[in-house]
Amino acid sequence: GDGGNDSPLGLLFSAYRRNDPGKRYLTVGDGKTRRDTSAWVEKFHVGDPEYQTDQKWWDAVVEHERIAAQRQKQREQTKREQGEDTRADDEDPTREFSGPPPARPLSEPPARHDLGERDAPVEEVLPDPDVPYAERVERLIEGGRPMPEMRAEYTARGVPGAPVPLDAVAVTAPVLTEDGDRTPVLLHPRARGAFTAVVDEAHPLFATFDDDPADIVLMALAQQMLVRRNAAVPIGAVFAELKDRYLSSKAIDPTRLQPEANQILNRIQERMVACVAEDPERPWKRALAEHERAQTAERIATILRTDDSDAVIASGQYLPIMPPSAVPRAVAEWPEAFLDGRLFIGPYAKLDPGPAEQVVGQLIGLLNDIAWIASAPTQTSREELSRARLALEILPLELAEAP
Repeated sequence: GDGGNDSPLGLLFSAYRRNDPGKRYLTVGDGKTRRDTSAWVEKFHVGDPEYQTDQKWWDAVVEHERIAAQRQKQREQTKREQGEDTRADDEDPTREFSGPPPARPLSEPPARHDLGERDAPVEEVLPDPDVPYAERVERLIEGGRPMPEMRAEYTARGVPGAPVPLDAVAVTAPVLTEDGDRTPVLLHPRARGAFTAVVDEAHPLFATFDDDPADIVLMALAQQMLVRRNAAVPIGAVFAELKDRYLSSKAIDPTRLQPEANQILNRIQERMVACVAEDPERPWKRALAEHERAQTAERIATILRTDDSDAVIASGQYLPIMPPSAVPRAVAEWPEAFLDGRLFIGPYAKLDPGPAEQVVGQLIGLLNDIAWIASAPTQTSREELSRARLALEILPLELAEAP
């Protein structure tokens, strides 16, 4: 593909072309990333009364903020607990003799309960026989976490009938069918042909494999649509169309990933200025490569319209316009300035050297993947794009709340 637009006008335009999910840019999200609302736009243009005002968009923005805050709080709590666990492990004098837990030989089949078999020991998840099945499912739904990215009215070519309304919730309790089988996804019927998908986040499928719960929801929905309409379309074809139409935000198309990468790097680089107030020149001297300093100096003149580059460097205002490739090195060279809640939530200062190095290494890996896709690489593999997509999902969760 073509390289990024590094012209002064292009850089200036990109700085203001923001659609991060949330109230700041009035953009709909799912608690993690931006949602595809193209179907909503179509309904607005055809005159659907539900989509004629801003209310639906605003409600979705507010819901994104609520879920994002909840996820951020959980993430920060997990980071704190991991830091405490790491310190406790390091203080254990017997740790070096314990070794890793024994692994299951590949030739040994997994326990039947790992695959959700009915005859597995299920004493702790047996349902209350006095509570009707539908009521048990409703209780799960009431206590679940909404998955707004799945809420839509689904249609597929070759499957006749009205669109199928579906929403989804994620739960941590085991999800059982009426016959007692544990399942990763259950489609619970609603009125007027609608469904609520109940996703068992703790199911062994999601712990053992990297399957996306959203994919399993769509596969279950594709099966339901085909069975209900007795359609002869292959289930794989229906699934592929549903994913392309309703989960395009998860695509690994470089033309979609690159703008998202640029947006998150812009946010990070803007916030880096305050983090280096103690010594704004340090990243310039220690992290930027020679060609990056030259490129940034040119941008100081063309974008900031000043020939006093020394003053810009001394203030740290060069950080938002330096090449994205320098961001991982700036963080790696001075992690104390950016971790422990300053820019990223990961702990650092109170950790021993080994765990601290691991925290920084994981963060730098995410930043490298995002900086790579932001550079508009000409040759990409599916695996590399998948890594970049995953990094774009994980890194926002690593960002501390902006002051």
